[in-house]
Formats: sequence, structure tokens, C-alpha cells
Amino acid sequence: MGETGWTTPHRVSPALIQRLDNLSLPTVIMPGPTRRCNHNEHPTTITLRQVLVATVSSPRQKLINIFSRYGFFTSADTALQEKILTNSRLVALNAFHYFFEQGSRPEQLALIGSGSIRVFVINHCGREVTLYHVRAGEACPLNMLSILTGQTTPAAAMAECGVLAAVMNANYYRKLISLHHPAQQFVFDTFASQLNHVFSLFSDLKFKKLETRLAEYLEQSFPPCTPPSAEEPLSITVTHQHLAAELGSAREVISRLLGKFERAGIVELRRGKIRITDKQALRDIAVK
Repeated sequence: MGETGWTTPHRVSPALIQRLDNLSLPTVIMPGPTRRCNHNEHPTTITLRQVLVATVSSPRQKLINIFSRYGFFTSADTALQEKILTNSRLVALNAFHYFFEQGSRPEQLALIGSGSIRVFVINHCGREVTLYHVRAGEACPLNMLSILTGQTTPAAAMAECGVLAAVMNANYYRKLISLHHPAQQFVFDTFASQLNHVFSLFSDLKFKKLETRLAEYLEQSFPPCTPPSAEEPLSITVTHQHLAAELGSAREVISRLLGKFERAGIVELRRGKIRITDKQALRDIAVK
């Protein structure tokens, strides 16, 4: 797969987990990735028990749990399911690490169990434009296309947060498609879904004002790895650079528009956060 952040999860004794129930454990701040990226990152606060509990299940059972999200696996007979599991492995990808880089040839197909992968193109100036996101129960069509045709990928794929996935050997995946109709159908469904999204994206880029698209994004969407908190339900943890990549614009332009929204009393800008203060006004801009 080239230089990526994939790692194999470690196992922890279930007996140790049982002993943790009676302990008062400190909070652990997980370190951010060492790989350079364009977006500001925020440390994730989790407990030590959560770290250990998440790694107790056997890799095989976790593989089964992931594949159970996919119809081509659940529709297969026991013998075929076993072959699929044998030709796959469980991997973890840290936030802001690449699954594949633009111009590479992935050697495995990733089937996402948890987390989110952002697929984006980078122009000669280094500006990013997000094409789509791949989340739990999905796969990346460009990943599929590269495996099936041998061509390099015209975009990059990076984890937005910690990703757990089953990755299937490319040679076996090609064989599976030729033998199992539901696996073929999964390819068609994946391409149809993401192509519709990409066409919608380019339609928005062509015909909608950036101000409208920004308001629409803030009003309707939250980044998949940073949902709103109970304490601040109208706050979004997101950087101006991330918004620029999502909307296909420059960070400076996004910052100017957000400043305009703030002066109008629609949002309140903080470091790495945007708090919506007038949701109705934001909605009015979004539906223009």
C-alpha cells in the first residue's frame, strides 16, 4: 500500500478489563499523528479503560463484525465467507494518515468498519478539494477502480479520525467479483452512490454562491469525527482550512465569509471552533 499509517491492533486479556471496573482511571490524551497534514488537529480525550476495552475482541471477530455490514458477505455461503476472511486482515489507520496518496496504486481494498476517510484531489498549488467521504459500511470507488484496472488513483484518501477497517487482498478481490454476483453489485452500487455525490458537488460549485454553500454546510452538516457536544450543541470543531477543502475554495476566502457571518451575529468564531448564534439567519442564507 506504500507508506501509510495502517497498524494492526494489539490484543488485551479480558481478565484485565474486568479488573478495571473497580479502578479509578486517569484520562489519557492520545497524541496526534506525526504525519504532516494541512488541517489543525485536536487531541482526543479517552479513558485508559476505553483504550483497553476496544482491543479485547479477537481480530477474527472484529473482521466478522465489519464484514457483517456488507451484503456481499452476509449473502455468501459459509465456505465463501471463510475464504473472504482468510484473504482479509484487520487494520487501524490513525487520524490524518493516508490510506492511499494521489497517483498511487493501492494493493488492497478497504472496507470501513468505523471512522471516516476523506477522498480529495490536490492541485499543483497544493489546494485541496474534497470529492466525497467513505464511512462505515462503505468502500472507496477509486480504490476499487485502481484495483480493477491497475491505473493510479487520481485522488488521495486520508483518515479524518481513527479508522478500523477490513482490507482485502487485491488479487482475491478481483477473483471474488468474477465468482460472486453480490460482490459485483456492490461495485456498481458504490460507483452509483459516489458518482451521484460528485456530480452534485460540481453542480454546486458551478451554480451556487460560495456564501450559500458555506451556510448550508454549517447549518446541515457536522464533520463526521467531531459531532456537536451536549454542552455546546451548536458548536462545530472545524478549521477554516478544512472548510475550504470541503467547499473547494481558498482558506482566505472562507475566513472572510466567516468574518462577515460573525459581524452579522450569525456565528461566533473561536480557535478551531465555530459556534452558531443565529441558526435561522444561517438557514435563510443556505436556502437562497
